[in-house]
Amino acid sequence: PQPLADAAAAVSVVALPDSADSDPGQDSAWAIARVDGVALAGPGAGRNRMFLRGVADSPFNGDSQSTVAVILDESRLTYSAPDPDIRLVDVDRVEVLKGPQGALYGTGALGGIYRIVTRRPDASRTAFEVGAGGELLASGDLGGSISAMANLPLARDVAALRLVAYGAKDPGWVDTGGVADSNTSTVVG
Repeated sequence: PQPLADAAAAVSVVALPDSADSDPGQDSAWAIARVDGVALAGPGAGRNRMFLRGVADSPFNGDSQSTVAVILDESRLTYSAPDPDIRLVDVDRVEVLKGPQGALYGTGALGGIYRIVTRRPDASRTAFEVGAGGELLASGDLGGSISAMANLPLARDVAALRLVAYGAKDPGWVDTGGVADSNTSTVVG
């Protein structure tokens, strides 16, 4: 409930508009492009290393501890792993806390925190949402994405269940060793 201007830390918030929260194309790179001082380095989605304020361990995957803690709501997702590239489907906002956060979040937060805040179940109404998209890459492959959300009240104004699923196929264009479009990638969640 504190205004960002009054916060004693460097905090950035990327809010997702309701009209865009069912797009499985919105990922960590989409959110990071809207925050100064954050970068991704590495071989691609689900394998990238996240850096805040230039604090880095290595752009390569391995046993080194991450310098940015990736958190989904209140649960830490990474320790010595790359950014899992959670798609921002049915997400309220992304919060980025810059600088050492070890006092609050423990080790592995030397560069800062990348926190994804999902939309909460709504016990007052039933809701369904579906999103889909497609793309054709010249001299490449077909790609597409789909997402779905269901909000189901279990007890009126007391409890609800919210289910979210998504899938995306990014088209490839590299032909190597007789394999067409070898850099095609698929993400599901």
